[in-house]
Amino acid sequence: MVADLQSDCYSLPPIKDIDNNSLLDYHQGMQSWTPESIEQFRKRNNLTRRALGELLGCTVNCIYQWERGLREPSRTTEILLSRIEQDFKENAKGKGVKKVGKRNL
Repeated sequence: MVADLQSDCYSLPPIKDIDNNSLLDYHQGMQSWTPESIEQFRKRNNLTRRALGELLGCTVNCIYQWERGLREPSRTTEILLSRIEQDFKENAKGKGVKKVGKRNL
């Protein structure tokens, strides 16, 4: 999945081709990630906090703080969360998503 995300980055148009209006439209169409939605996404996809942290490049403590509302993920992290969620939905189509990590927290 990480390789897919990296390859997607290389296929993006150059920054000069993206205007402020198209960027604003992209952000408005995205889900706003609440503490509850982050935890629900993680549990729905059988991810541990450690596994989700590895996907996002952050610590277990960071995931815990987001899920408890102590901190908010950055906009960049929200974009990445939305992309990961989209990939999980596309890969799951009728199949259960495999458990990642040793245990659910």
